[in-house]
Amino acid sequence: MRCSVPPVGSAEEPSAEVIAFGFPYDDLIWGDSTYLVEHQGSLLQVLRKRRASKKTRPDKPLPQHLTFGFHVFRLDPSSSAWEMIESLGDGALFLGMNTSVSVSAADLRWCKGDCIYFTDGDELSRWYAISLGGRLLGGRGAGRDTGYCTLKDWEVHYLDQVASYSPSSPPIWVLPSAGEG
Repeated sequence: MRCSVPPVGSAEEPSAEVIAFGFPYDDLIWGDSTYLVEHQGSLLQVLRKRRASKKTRPDKPLPQHLTFGFHVFRLDPSSSAWEMIESLGDGALFLGMNTSVSVSAADLRWCKGDCIYFTDGDELSRWYAISLGGRLLGGRGAGRDTGYCTLKDWEVHYLDQVASYSPSSPPIWVLPSAGEG
């Protein structure tokens, strides 16, 4: 839905327009996630591709669902069609279960442009951790599938030092206001 809200005191009436659009992909499988995020005035839909890891470790006996790639699409509002994009320019996306936002890397000194940062979204492991008191996760909670993907080469980098010891609370992004980073 596209909304137009006029300035306070304006005689113009607010308006809303419904824009119909579908999914830009056919290969959504269990474990994948989708995100809608506004980026530089455009609506993006991001498909996060994940697969179950076959390896387990003593501290992580359940198979993990790990991110292995992304597809990024931009909505063309005039045709209601999605077009795949290969770059975010100097922008970066932060995707998570709590929120998804777009930032300019120039506003955050530590942020890399043309990257997608992501937090753990493995609902199945979190459900097991909650229902079984965390025993199958070795006492560890969410956070194992957290990292960033560089769009230049589409390489996924994991942030191994991220750990949450709450089985029910996934990591969240907390970003400073523009100019504070």
